[in-house]
Amino acid sequence: MTHVPMLPFHPSDTVLFPGMVHVAEVPPASRPIVEQCYRNETPLAVVYARHGRIPERWPRVGTAGYVTQVEELDTDVLKCAIIGGERIWVEGVRARGAHPHAYIAPFPIEQTEHEALQDLSSDVRRRLLTYLALLEDIQGEPLTRQALPEAPLAVAFFAAIAIQLPGNIKEFLLAIPGLRQLLFTEIEILRHEIVLLAEVSERLRRDALPELVATPLGAVSLN
Repeated sequence: MTHVPMLPFHPSDTVLFPGMVHVAEVPPASRPIVEQCYRNETPLAVVYARHGRIPERWPRVGTAGYVTQVEELDTDVLKCAIIGGERIWVEGVRARGAHPHAYIAPFPIEQTEHEALQDLSSDVRRRLLTYLALLEDIQGEPLTRQALPEAPLAVAFFAAIAIQLPGNIKEFLLAIPGLRQLLFTEIEILRHEIVLLAEVSERLRRDALPELVATPLGAVSLN
């Protein structure tokens, strides 16, 4: 029988990308396994789970997350920093002792056409700088920025982390098999987001934002 690797399962309401640091509060039920992973320097299988619920659909993408820091908030709750390692494919989850574990498989990103990757990553970097500048303009204060990386893979993951998107879209980005496709997708997302942000920025400058109307689904603009 083929041995299938397993890691402790950690549902997260934030999509964890390789290289990303996520700070989370760990509920009492998960505290022992997180502390164990911290002591042993072993990873968790971090999977996007809205509101912390275990997903019903498998398989799905995840990330091996390494606990690098822990802080006790009170007798029950633990605050920890988790850094994203390699991408993994999670085949399913099963109960194992007091904590669920995930069946995992390696899921490295495909990297081909290296010349094209450099051009695409340069395009993503350029658009991302424009996107971040527009966000700063709209918020009226500077963002806390890191220097943008230059290697195509690092650029792709940096952009996926930085762009403000719903969790399900971020999970979609994490699951894209190849680097070329991921960069292409980010270019299209940034093209769309930059147009929207530029419009909001211009309306703010002219003090011409449309009035919001309350509806059963929340506040919406009629313009």
